[in-house]
Amino acid sequence: MSRKQTKNRTRITRLRSKATKARPHIDRLGAANADLKKKPAEALELDINVNVPPRCRPLRVFAYDPSLAMRMDTVDINEATLLVPWEEIQPGPVGEYIEVVDYDPASNCFYAPVDLNHPHILTQSGLTPSEALPQFHQQMVYAVAMKTIEYFERALGRVALWRHRVQVRDGGVRWEYVQRLRIYPHALRIRNAYFSPARMSLLLGYFKASDTMPGTVFAATSHDIIAHETAHALLDGLRAQFFEPTNPDIRAFHEAFADIVALFQHFTLPEALRHQIAATRGKPRAAEPPRTTGHPVWRRDRPWRVARLHRRICRRERCRRGKGLFGGGENRARPTTAMPPSHTTAVPS
Repeated sequence: MSRKQTKNRTRITRLRSKATKARPHIDRLGAANADLKKKPAEALELDINVNVPPRCRPLRVFAYDPSLAMRMDTVDINEATLLVPWEEIQPGPVGEYIEVVDYDPASNCFYAPVDLNHPHILTQSGLTPSEALPQFHQQMVYAVAMKTIEYFERALGRVALWRHRVQVRDGGVRWEYVQRLRIYPHALRIRNAYFSPARMSLLLGYFKASDTMPGTVFAATSHDIIAHETAHALLDGLRAQFFEPTNPDIRAFHEAFADIVALFQHFTLPEALRHQIAATRGKPRAAEPPRTTGHPVWRRDRPWRVARLHRRICRRERCRRGKGLFGGGENRARPTTAMPPSHTTAVPS
């Protein structure tokens, strides 16, 4: 028998042994296929628990405020979509952390609450951003407040809690658990918005834009204001004593902390972040004003520093041309090469 025939016979033997080992698996697959053909309805039944809720609820909001739509360079980032943690909510919206109550004391009326579980609203990622629609105001305050709470819980590693309400009854003090923070989108007809620890609520105002420009400005459509006031409520839940004015720095710390939270929260929006990177071409320092060499920016707005800098430059120029600091530069060494006629004239003392 030749060597080639021996190799072929060896290969055939190996293939037969592999086929013998794979026979049980092939039989099982054949039986499974036969079952699929006999019972197609049972075979197509998926073993998936349909009761598992989604992880997030997309809601559309204003990225900053409605004024960005009036500028060509920021019209593209006027709207953003927030992925709010999913929860079972009631019309209002009323969830586990937030309760939106849209009562307008100045008009003495309640606005109809928005139902974010409505199929038409769910399929469109919430209502379309509108400056004049009260239901969108309710949607935006809920979305921004819930997103701020999510960032706090991620940083703390636990659930966020609100401050307990103090109840004075029958001469005694009683602490009452507060489950939800109330938000009133149209609580004030003034140019203001604030967090009330006594009511455990956010009171947002609205006012007329100006005498020359028609329209109304709503604090409920400002991403910064909602995040700022929600940060006040969350910090108050962590340290209730920080609202006690024991020294001037306490309230300053409260305001600074809330400002930083509202500012940094803008960088979580992909639309705003992309716009900022594109505007500076990837160099954040390019957006800063130009600096004077050797002199920081904060010195340029002080006239006396500018005058002193001018005197120093004049002194250096006089020394370079051969004059002394106080005139009379006879003893100072002069340059050996002749200078042009335009530079030979002495500077008067």
